[in-house]
Amino acid sequence: MSQFPAEIEGALASLKHAQTAWQKYRDAHCDMVAREYLAGTGKAAGFAKCMIDLARSRIRDLSPGTNMPEPE
Repeated sequence: MSQFPAEIEGALASLKHAQTAWQKYRDAHCDMVAREYLAGTGKAAGFAKCMIDLARSRIRDLSPGTNMPEPE
């Protein structure tokens, strides 16, 4: 038997589905950003910054009261 009521189980399943979709978007988007650098030395840094910026944005989206700095 589950420790959560059915409504919460449904909400958790929806959040897991949304998070998986968001991760696919994040990966594709940051890959595109990295490709803008072609084979340049900034490719890895561009990818990493994109991942960090999107993660911060996602945290703010999921936790509106979180006092996270805006990405630069």
